[in-house]
Amino acid sequence: MKKKIFCIILGVLFLSFHVQAQQSLVYDAQRLEEIVCSELKSSILSTGYQPSIVPHTYDIVNHTLKLEVDPSQFYIKGSVKTGFIPFTNGLNEIYFDLSFNLFVDSVIFQNQSVLFTQLSNDGLKIDFPTALNVSQYYEVTVYYQGVPPTPSVLGGFDTSSHQGVPVAWTLSQPYAAKYWWPCKQSLNDKIDSVEVIVKTPAIYRAGSNGVLLSETVSGPYRISHWKHRYPIPAYLVAFSVSNYDVQTYYIHFSPTDSLLIMEYAYPESMSTVLNESVNMNQMFPLYNDKFGVYPFKNEKYGHMQCNFGGGMEHTTMSSMGVYGYEIIAHELAHQWFGNTVTCKTWDDIWLNEGFATYLTGMVYEYNFPNLWWLVWKKNQVNYITSQPGGSVWVDDTTDIWRIFDGRLTYSKGAMVLHMLRMTIGDSAFFQGIYNYIHDPALRFNYVSTADLKQHLEATSGVDLTYYFNDWIYGQGFPYYDIQWTQNLDLSLYFKLNQTTSHPSISFFKLPVPIQCWFSGNDTLIWLWNTTNGEEFNIPFNVLVDSVVFNPFNDIVAKLSSIQSINNESETLFQLWPNPVREGEFIHLNWMPVSGNAQITCLDVQGKICFIKEIDLNNGQIAISVDELSSGMYLLQMITGDKVVVRKFIR
Repeated sequence: MKKKIFCIILGVLFLSFHVQAQQSLVYDAQRLEEIVCSELKSSILSTGYQPSIVPHTYDIVNHTLKLEVDPSQFYIKGSVKTGFIPFTNGLNEIYFDLSFNLFVDSVIFQNQSVLFTQLSNDGLKIDFPTALNVSQYYEVTVYYQGVPPTPSVLGGFDTSSHQGVPVAWTLSQPYAAKYWWPCKQSLNDKIDSVEVIVKTPAIYRAGSNGVLLSETVSGPYRISHWKHRYPIPAYLVAFSVSNYDVQTYYIHFSPTDSLLIMEYAYPESMSTVLNESVNMNQMFPLYNDKFGVYPFKNEKYGHMQCNFGGGMEHTTMSSMGVYGYEIIAHELAHQWFGNTVTCKTWDDIWLNEGFATYLTGMVYEYNFPNLWWLVWKKNQVNYITSQPGGSVWVDDTTDIWRIFDGRLTYSKGAMVLHMLRMTIGDSAFFQGIYNYIHDPALRFNYVSTADLKQHLEATSGVDLTYYFNDWIYGQGFPYYDIQWTQNLDLSLYFKLNQTTSHPSISFFKLPVPIQCWFSGNDTLIWLWNTTNGEEFNIPFNVLVDSVVFNPFNDIVAKLSSIQSINNESETLFQLWPNPVREGEFIHLNWMPVSGNAQITCLDVQGKICFIKEIDLNNGQIAISVDELSSGMYLLQMITGDKVVVRKFIR
């Protein structure tokens, strides 16, 4: 049985693909691949993935890294002082993650050397002379040096050069922090504050997280002292060293509120970097408005140039291998999603990457709604549907390529958010996201998909279990077969049949967008499709020329077929010619049956143009339509309980 549903008619939409004010912006569909490649951070796994060996027996309060780095040498030397608090009484040993390649010289605890053991599984075990007290603050310092593992792709500590000048940098996500410093690498303990002090030859500068407390030159060396006072996971601690040109400026949030921006770029690149980075003036207003003011406003934001493709969202100081509109937007978005709230397991990496990818799309929506936003969504949907399976949730966190799967973690993660926004509406969506990132229990902490779901359910009042099961944990996407027609009263009839690309999901409940075109204008209708084969009757008041499925790529789906149908078979009532030229008769044919019928002609406004009674025994009739003006018309035949409708053009 057909049923009427609540539908949203978005009004008459006129697409304008005119070029916007920023003529210099060129959308690059390959940019996402550069971002993804750079975030395959630590594929140094030639010996296989080794999980963190650190038991969660203590809480890290702070780290102070004192490092000696010459970017012309693939070597690192330094010390890391860790302030920590035991969780339990009687703790007499602690562990750090640290590559077996790096040699520990000594460990100092309470001004004396203590015993330690370097473990073959990339661990450091430290033994204390007496058991430690629960909830008491302690400090331990590890002195170490050596040649870090050589990255097979990117990750850990790396060096290169630009125009013959050396550059060194670190990349630690997901498992490579231990390749250059002793740390607690597992996602269960954010560091309350961190200081990074880098000693380099005086011709170089070092960039890092937080605020630059001092930069001093002493003899042949330069010492850069950075301090970050917000909670941070080990993989987001970073530095880079080269002969940087340094430029600072401010982005103004209001007449009385501004943010310091620091650009550490190669001298030959600074003009390009500044030209690209100025686009952050188009990004900060959107992010601040939707998700709250930049979370690290008391420190800074900036970029430090490195020699790799893409970028990495190190807190307050993103490492950049390339500069462009989309990648700058992506790494900036991570300061909210990934750095303020951080996935608590790599299974949920989409909470970092899906959000950053979607916010990049939103920047296009906000600044270029009728151009790059439409292109961006189309590219995401095409990419996602290029293969039939794959879940957003990562089912194998030992596989780096699976964690940083561009199609699933990035693009599908982003479009899952967009479809969720279409499902619950802007108000509930953005309020739920705002509450999620500002929840005191989650802010500057680790988060799960369940945390996000809880906040979105609270603002929408909708149980979203089905949605997260389908789109986060399930695989694939829907195919639609759509039938439609226009009824005598001009209402629209739709029937939606769905198949799925992967057997893990039998049916996707989704709002389905249909664009209806009439006389050069269009209206967008959303059909809330909850069952297979569902039928809809939508009130309408003009004659529709054609309909288009998912015109703006707002849902991840493919169209199998869309066809205009009639309420009876084509053999029952045929009409020709169409269009009908001046002086021609319109001919009607039907299967001869006994009885009479009524033929009614209506214009596009539903006004009756003429009515004729016909004898069904004849099987055919010719009608003059010369009195009709040029345009589109409906011709309906009513006999008994049957109504057959045809469109024709005069």
